[in-house]
Amino acid sequence: MARTKQAVIIGGGFAGLSAACYMARAGYRVILLEKNQQVGGRSQFFEDAGFKFNLGPDWYIMPDIYEDFFKDFGFQTEDFYSLTKLKPGLRSFSLDGHILDVSEQDNFTKQLGDIKPGDSLGAKRLINRSKILYADFKLNLLYQTWGSPFKFKSILSNASFSKGTHYSRVAKLLQSYPAISLTNQLSLLLGTEASKLPSAYSFLPYTIFEQGIWYPGGGFNSVVSAFHSLAQKLGVEIYEGYEAESIEVKLNSASAVIVKGLEERLPADIIISTTDYSFAEGLLSSEHRNYKTGYWNTREYSPSAITVSLGLDTKLPSILHHNIFHLGSDSTTTSNSNLAKLNSFSVSCPSQTDPSLAPVNCDVLTITIPVDSPLGEDQDATNHLVKQALSKISQVAKIKIEDHIVTQKITASGYIKNTFNVPSSSTNGLSLTKRQAFGRRPRTKSKKLTNLYYAGQDTNPGPGTPFAIVSGKIAAYQALGKDPSPNKSF
Repeated sequence: MARTKQAVIIGGGFAGLSAACYMARAGYRVILLEKNQQVGGRSQFFEDAGFKFNLGPDWYIMPDIYEDFFKDFGFQTEDFYSLTKLKPGLRSFSLDGHILDVSEQDNFTKQLGDIKPGDSLGAKRLINRSKILYADFKLNLLYQTWGSPFKFKSILSNASFSKGTHYSRVAKLLQSYPAISLTNQLSLLLGTEASKLPSAYSFLPYTIFEQGIWYPGGGFNSVVSAFHSLAQKLGVEIYEGYEAESIEVKLNSASAVIVKGLEERLPADIIISTTDYSFAEGLLSSEHRNYKTGYWNTREYSPSAITVSLGLDTKLPSILHHNIFHLGSDSTTTSNSNLAKLNSFSVSCPSQTDPSLAPVNCDVLTITIPVDSPLGEDQDATNHLVKQALSKISQVAKIKIEDHIVTQKITASGYIKNTFNVPSSSTNGLSLTKRQAFGRRPRTKSKKLTNLYYAGQDTNPGPGTPFAIVSGKIAAYQALGKDPSPNKSF
């Protein structure tokens, strides 16, 4: 069947690949532009000295979201990559010296009960409530386009969605510092502090402690490859290393995408931008943008991050695949008070699960330190925080990490800003606060142009790879005039 209509997708992250697949399935000729040399968005990969590194997301959670996506095209995840459930899923090191291993639910809740009587039952109640909340979230909120203010108010009038925060829910059921700090720290997977994350998103205890944390064979690169492969099967034309320079407008429609550095005009019946929302609006003249420049200056963004990728000539004892360190405030101070804020960081050692990622008897180690954007651009601050993080890991592993580094790469705010066109340098875009959730997030559909749509972490349902996949579906379905809700006919 000839494809007579053309859709241009700007951005080759998971949102872009998702949107491209749905538009291709609907019979469009689809052209996807990715400014970097490989698709995957923040899921970038590199190899050095026999070590294989992932610079982006590496927590494979909410496996049902991935499964739902592939089912839409008649496939299953195992058609593209294998999955291993991590047992334990993660190890948590708290300031008071307690170590928690998140494994099977009964084992985990028993550990909490040993620390603080009552927390075992509290954790079970938290997980069970989170399970119900997640089911409600998927059914009622996840696939909403929020186009109608009445619909927005009607759905959120449900008390289970409108009251409290993730922090307040946790505080009602748990008492010990290790339990509270771990469950609250998980909110950063959605780019927001627990005290600001609306209760409707307080389903992570279920997704982490019961659904579990998984590892795709070969790392997240395998997931990117799967989306890339599916898109190609559906006929999507993917152009890596090509950046959109502007969007041409004619008669209140986005008529074409102009490719940077080329005298190339890509006509389009539909355009879906999945790059940073504020950057994407800059591709348009001011009269065609959804929001004025001042709007973005008043938004609250998730933190940026310092990422340290290390190849080590030894195996690390006491470190699991996923680890979280809760430190409170770092007592070391300098002339810049921001340097004292090493409150928490995460450590990934995927070679513990997949030895093929490193040479024999070696480990790959990735340290992720959340920071404010300006702090991440300060080299002294970066070096200070990295040194402190290495010191904490060395104490746990009982070896001096610096003595075993074969290769090292450190990225910070500047990398995020320049590589992904993110002016804020945020790793997860707009925070999921009460004033920036659901119908208060930037619109998926352009208010000025009839055929321009947006997807990605700044739109609904929010940050994170699973949500990016869903956002691509929402944008594509809205462009096609379809309902993206589960069990709706295409």
